[in-house]
Amino acid sequence: MRTDVPVTLLYGDAERFKQRVVSKLADAWLGEAADEYSRAIVHTDEVGIQGVLAELAAGSLLSPKRLVVVQNVAALSARKLKGALNEQEQLARALEKLGPGVAVVLVARRVESDRKRWGPPVGKVLLKAVRERGQVLELSTPKDEALTGWIQREMERLGKQTGAAAVEALVGRAGADADRLLSEMEKLAAYVGDRLEVSEEDVQAAAVSISEDNVFALVDAIGRRDAKAALAWLDGSLPEGSATGDALRVLGMVVRQLRLIWQARFVEQQGHSVARVKEAPAEITEKLPEHHSLADAVSGRQAWLASKYTAQARNFSDAQLARAMDRVYQADLALKGQSGEFDHRTVMELMIADLCG
Repeated sequence: MRTDVPVTLLYGDAERFKQRVVSKLADAWLGEAADEYSRAIVHTDEVGIQGVLAELAAGSLLSPKRLVVVQNVAALSARKLKGALNEQEQLARALEKLGPGVAVVLVARRVESDRKRWGPPVGKVLLKAVRERGQVLELSTPKDEALTGWIQREMERLGKQTGAAAVEALVGRAGADADRLLSEMEKLAAYVGDRLEVSEEDVQAAAVSISEDNVFALVDAIGRRDAKAALAWLDGSLPEGSATGDALRVLGMVVRQLRLIWQARFVEQQGHSVARVKEAPAEITEKLPEHHSLADAVSGRQAWLASKYTAQARNFSDAQLARAMDRVYQADLALKGQSGEFDHRTVMELMIADLCG
């Protein structure tokens, strides 16, 4: 990471890594000039491209240097326009004309590209402008063997030592997610107190584990539109102390369930059996998505699920399913801090009440 360049793009699945890097860049760029006037944070979904451009062009009479952090930059449109610049192209041009003393940090979430590879979730023009004036940094959860070393180094930052068995137990309970692991490591450090070593037994006693059985029971209750049961299963899916990342994973399972229910409803409306969806005519199967496909969900040893999805599909109308998909989208925005002021548990409870109502 360089701290002397005026433009940085951050992307990846580790939000807390991004926060650390933004803090380091701010400290290095602003130095003694750091004050309340020298740093600005703008959210694209709140101010739009014009708000972002206005912030980049604004100067400060009270600070010789400025750092502008643009959150959710990937939400700016990169769609080609005839005879005009799209939003990301407008931003790219503004980056080329940054005033002296101004640095910009663009923050994005990682998305999957059309080629099934992970990469910066912005268009080519903006990406080129960033690389010409600065750097692109991926901040994601370490993979495979690197994950063990990273956990041990993070525990050392907290003044603790962790053996391989404890690390394995931690990953087994918390999953390979940097944000969740950081939260659990902080809890473990507090749990052991003055003791230097964090043992496997400490992990088993203090680290929160998410039960997949609870999550499956939760989404089935939503499919039945049984709010009371769904809220009861939420306790096991998001126990006290769970992180926002846990809620996002549960939300992902809810989205998957709704997609399968909607597909089952569509197949039945076409006069075909959900259990035999793979034998349906091409005009039906071609309309099913590749991701979260009903045909895959009820194939092989999972064929017994066909009757469940068929029954749940009869609990919703097309209009109710459309509203449900919009509702989970709003919950996703809220969990990512882009709308609303509720904690992640309340966001999920309100969503469940709406889906089952």
